[in-house]
Amino acid sequence: MAHEEERRRIARELHDEVGALLTSVQLCLGMAQAATPPEATTLAENLREARQLIDRLSQEIRQLTLQLRPPLLDELGLAGALRAYAERFERQTRIAVRLALALPERTSLPELIELTAYRFVQEALTNVARHARVDQVDVKASLTENHLHLVVQDQGIGFDPETVTASGRSMGLVAMRERIELLGGRLEIESHPQQGTRLEAYLPLPAETNPFAEAELLS
Repeated sequence: MAHEEERRRIARELHDEVGALLTSVQLCLGMAQAATPPEATTLAENLREARQLIDRLSQEIRQLTLQLRPPLLDELGLAGALRAYAERFERQTRIAVRLALALPERTSLPELIELTAYRFVQEALTNVARHARVDQVDVKASLTENHLHLVVQDQGIGFDPETVTASGRSMGLVAMRERIELLGGRLEIESHPQQGTRLEAYLPLPAETNPFAEAELLS
């Protein structure tokens, strides 16, 4: 929880403080560009390029803020946040995401459970984009009486989990497993070269949580 609170604080600082400063710089450059005499073509070009760089930096800050702390979880709940992330992932990577969500639109799951689920899907899809060489991936999420069950599966080039872990090139998978196990859950990895990859996470639900008392499940 302390880790997530720190991520929340950093995301807020990036959004509020750094975002405001970049906006001010952009306005100042715009005024300077407007006041540039027509004959100062080199200066005008430099100012134009500087404004473009500020725009790119602002976009990077927004993306970093979303990665640090997904505000969509607060606004839309886990189901809505997963749909929104899948849509953004499709736009950015041109990889189709087939979602199958058997979740209430709004759940009473603890914050860390929802955050861990979101991070699991985020990291798994990032790995698909980087390594799998596919044009489609399946993402499933469902609730049982005891667990939140998540699956991300592709039919890509796959890998040997033992070899990758031994080589030290699996920091994302290690962090994913640690995050899940800290909550008492488990991560299962099934992958073979040229035979695709299936990541499956089981996150235990607190005894007092009764997800089936919520709204009608979505399909």
